[in-house]
Amino acid sequence: MQLFSGFKEVIFGSVGYIVTYKKQFVKALCIPFVIYLVMDAILAFQPEAESLTTVMIVLIFFSLFVQTIIAVITHRMVLLGPDSISEWGSFKWSMRETSFLLRFIGLGFMAGLLMILGLFGIAGFGVALILMLWIVGRCSLAFPAIAIDKGITFKESWALTKDYQLLMALAVIVFPIAVTTPVIMLLEMVPYSFLLVSAVSMLAVVLAVTALSVSYQYIVKGVGKQVEVS
Repeated sequence: MQLFSGFKEVIFGSVGYIVTYKKQFVKALCIPFVIYLVMDAILAFQPEAESLTTVMIVLIFFSLFVQTIIAVITHRMVLLGPDSISEWGSFKWSMRETSFLLRFIGLGFMAGLLMILGLFGIAGFGVALILMLWIVGRCSLAFPAIAIDKGITFKESWALTKDYQLLMALAVIVFPIAVTTPVIMLLEMVPYSFLLVSAVSMLAVVLAVTALSVSYQYIVKGVGKQVEVS
């Protein structure tokens, strides 16, 4: 019952926040959103090659910076309110964004290592997927905390999510994927729809980040701590 109640609060809270502040989200995220789409378009028109080209590597690396900016803006809007950032978003890179990106890369590397289990067939892939959901979910509270300058470590996130393990996996990872994957699969059947696929993918990122912010609020309150809102 507690899981259902928490899941409902996180999902309805996330969707409700996006709907309520849709105009603020559009203005704050439109510039990095367009930049991301342009980079995706350039990648889509790159000639096929057996290995990554220099252009592809630079674009992929730069896209991580853009996604970091989008995630930080979204976290701050949800946790600190729309007035916490400028109307058209904030593009100043600081130690906050650097810390966010480095932890994102570190968590991605850890998750990637688990894919080695996929070499052992379907069973190994299934185990790897479950472990990835579990580990990513348990460590993810570090990201909204960093975005609002309350930096916590993966170890502290692990401790905070002790009683919310399944909630984190469902709300932050499974829910955004379940909502957007069918749409992406349908769009991929349409010729030259790569920009729409990219747009839906980024909307999934915003939804996941918003759900993570709401989860952070829900869990911090649940363990008796307060999030300071400026």
